[in-house]
Amino acid sequence: MRAQSATRESPSATPKLSLRRLPLIFVKVGSIGFGGGMAIVSIMDHELVRKRRLLSLGEFLSGVGFGQILGSFAVNVSLFVGLPLTRVCPLGEPELRESGSRGRTTQLPGRSMGALVATVALMTPAAVLMLAISRQYERFVTTTMHNAFCPG
Repeated sequence: MRAQSATRESPSATPKLSLRRLPLIFVKVGSIGFGGGMAIVSIMDHELVRKRRLLSLGEFLSGVGFGQILGSFAVNVSLFVGLPLTRVCPLGEPELRESGSRGRTTQLPGRSMGALVATVALMTPAAVLMLAISRQYERFVTTTMHNAFCPG
C-alpha cells in the first residue's frame, strides 16, 4: 500500500496532459529556445520539471542522456520526454492498463502519440520561421540593391 502511494506522488504517475495541451508547451519551448540543443533543454527543464512538475528530475535527465546518444539533441529529448507526459489516448481512453496481479502497467500503442506530438510541436516554430525568411530572401535576391551589393 505504501509503494502505491509513493508511485502516485511521483510527477508522472498520474495523468497530467492531454494531446491538446502538450503541443502548446512544446511550441512555446520551440519558439523561445535559441542557442542550440542545450539552451532548448534548459528551457524544457524549467517548463516541465521545475515550473509544471510534470516530470521528476530523474525522468528528465534520462531523456537528456538518451538525447545525447543519438544526435539532433533537443529533438530526441522532446521525443523521449513527450512519451511519459501524455497518459491519455487521442480518443480519451486510458493508455495504461493493469497486467497481472502485481498491479504493473502495460504501455498501449496510443501512448507514443505524446512523443510524436511533442517533437512536431518543438520543430514547428523553427520550420515556420525558416519558411517565412526563405520567402523574403527570394524576393530580396532579385532587387537591384542586392545585385549591387553582391555582384556575381
